[in-house]
Amino acid sequence: MAIFRFKIFFLLIILMTSCSDDKVPEQVKSPDIPELLKRENTQNAKPDSLLQIEVPLDELEEFEFSENDFKQLAETGKAEFVINLRKAFNDFINGKAESPYFEKSALNAVGDNLNSFNKNYFKSKFIVLSVNQDYPVGGVFLDIIFRDMPDKVFTAWMFETENIFKLRIIEQNLDYTSSEIKATLKLFNEVFKRDDTAF
Repeated sequence: MAIFRFKIFFLLIILMTSCSDDKVPEQVKSPDIPELLKRENTQNAKPDSLLQIEVPLDELEEFEFSENDFKQLAETGKAEFVINLRKAFNDFINGKAESPYFEKSALNAVGDNLNSFNKNYFKSKFIVLSVNQDYPVGGVFLDIIFRDMPDKVFTAWMFETENIFKLRIIEQNLDYTSSEIKATLKLFNEVFKRDDTAF
């Protein structure tokens, strides 16, 4: 089982707890955020504001997006931190040891870093699953999944220094299990197919 919280007509997936692989509880909350894909700090979430529904994974149906929804999702790619994340990946796969778009920590952080993963991930376009700008440490945290290699979810920390957003840390988000990733791919199949929602 996987647990998700969805904003109606916004692509927003947040892992709450781990479960077995046979069912996917969906947690649905009304859209009350002004920015597309903005992820709430789960520490401040009110438990009674969520509705949990268990759905077997094989019974999940693809989420239906309107063209307006796709336009809103595509707008995410215009955010500076998304544009610069793509530029950071491009510089990395082109062998640049220094880039205006990533800090040294993105290359040599203890634990996960750009060098920890197959470069083919970063060659692929990515889909933004959630954005959180509310962490006390500052910057923007994005949960992303790569369209050509969708077996992992990554969290990228984009931090603004010298008036530019730079990739500070990239790591695999182990909160997302394989069943949750499969559910994401099934629910948002149309989003993954389109070029305007991948960056």
